[in-house]
Amino acid sequence: MKIAMIDVHKELKKRNMKSRMILQVHDELLIEAECSEVDEVKEISRDKMENAVKLSVPLIVDMHTGKKIGMRQNRRFVGKQYKG
Repeated sequence: MKIAMIDVHKELKKRNMKSRMILQVHDELLIEAECSEVDEVKEISRDKMENAVKLSVPLIVDMHTGKKIGMRQNRRFVGKQYKG
Protein backbone atom coordinates (compact mmCIF):
# COMPACT_ATOMS: atom_id res chain seq x y z
CA MET A 1 0.00 0.00 0.00
CA LYS A 2 2.78 2.43 0.87
CA ILE A 3 4.54 1.74 -2.43
CA ALA A 4 1.32 2.47 -4.31
CA MET A 5 0.75 5.66 -2.29
CA ILE A 6 4.24 6.94 -3.06
CA ASP A 7 3.87 6.07 -6.76
CA VAL A 8 0.45 7.76 -7.05
CA HIS A 9 1.71 10.88 -5.27
CA LYS A 10 4.80 11.10 -7.50
CA GLU A 11 2.73 10.71 -10.67
CA LEU A 12 0.23 13.39 -9.64
CA LYS A 13 3.12 15.77 -8.93
CA LYS A 14 4.95 14.83 -12.15
CA ARG A 15 1.85 15.69 -14.19
CA ASN A 16 1.40 18.91 -12.19
CA MET A 17 -2.16 17.96 -11.28
CA LYS A 18 -4.34 19.77 -8.73
CA SER A 19 -5.67 16.45 -7.40
CA ARG A 20 -4.17 15.09 -4.18
CA MET A 21 -4.36 12.17 -1.79
CA ILE A 22 -6.08 13.21 1.40
CA LEU A 23 -6.67 10.01 3.36
CA GLN A 24 -5.55 6.40 3.64
CA VAL A 25 -7.45 3.89 5.76
CA HIS A 26 -6.33 0.25 5.76
CA ASP A 27 -6.39 -0.74 2.07
CA GLU A 28 -8.19 2.36 0.77
CA LEU A 29 -7.05 5.71 -0.57
CA LEU A 30 -9.18 8.80 -0.80
CA ILE A 31 -8.12 11.26 -3.47
CA GLU A 32 -9.54 14.74 -3.87
CA ALA A 33 -9.70 15.26 -7.63
CA GLU A 34 -10.51 18.22 -9.81
CA CYS A 35 -13.54 17.31 -11.93
CA SER A 36 -11.46 17.80 -15.08
CA GLU A 37 -8.85 15.33 -13.77
CA VAL A 38 -11.07 12.50 -12.50
CA ASP A 39 -10.55 10.10 -15.42
CA GLU A 40 -6.79 10.65 -15.45
CA VAL A 41 -6.58 10.25 -11.65
CA LYS A 42 -8.52 6.99 -11.87
CA GLU A 43 -6.18 5.72 -14.59
CA ILE A 44 -3.05 6.68 -12.60
CA SER A 45 -4.42 5.22 -9.37
CA ARG A 46 -5.49 1.93 -10.90
CA ASP A 47 -2.15 1.46 -12.66
CA LYS A 48 0.01 2.35 -9.66
CA MET A 49 -2.04 0.31 -7.19
CA GLU A 50 -2.41 -2.81 -9.31
CA ASN A 51 1.28 -2.77 -10.28
CA ALA A 52 2.87 -1.70 -6.98
CA VAL A 53 4.28 -5.20 -6.49
CA LYS A 54 4.27 -8.39 -8.53
CA LEU A 55 2.54 -11.30 -6.83
CA SER A 56 1.38 -14.73 -7.96
CA VAL A 57 -2.20 -13.46 -7.64
CA PRO A 58 -3.46 -10.25 -9.20
CA LEU A 59 -4.12 -7.12 -7.16
CA ILE A 60 -7.54 -5.86 -8.23
CA VAL A 61 -8.66 -2.30 -7.55
CA ASP A 62 -12.28 -1.40 -6.91
CA MET A 63 -12.91 2.29 -7.52
CA HIS A 64 -15.75 4.66 -6.74
CA THR A 65 -16.26 8.38 -7.26
CA GLY A 66 -18.53 10.78 -5.46
CA LYS A 67 -19.06 14.45 -4.80
CA LYS A 68 -19.65 14.35 -1.05
CA ILE A 69 -16.92 14.72 1.49
CA GLY A 70 -17.08 18.21 2.75
CA MET A 71 -18.89 20.68 0.57
CA ARG A 72 -16.32 21.63 -2.04
CA GLN A 73 -17.29 22.65 -5.54
CA ASN A 74 -15.64 21.37 -8.72
CA ARG A 75 -14.04 18.44 -6.90
CA ARG A 76 -14.70 14.73 -6.93
CA PHE A 77 -13.39 12.09 -4.59
CA VAL A 78 -11.92 8.89 -5.96
CA GLY A 79 -11.75 5.99 -3.52
CA LYS A 80 -9.83 2.83 -4.18
CA GLN A 81 -9.68 -0.50 -2.51
CA TYR A 82 -7.62 -3.62 -3.07
CA LYS A 83 -9.74 -6.74 -3.49
CA GLY A 84 -7.96 -10.00 -3.05
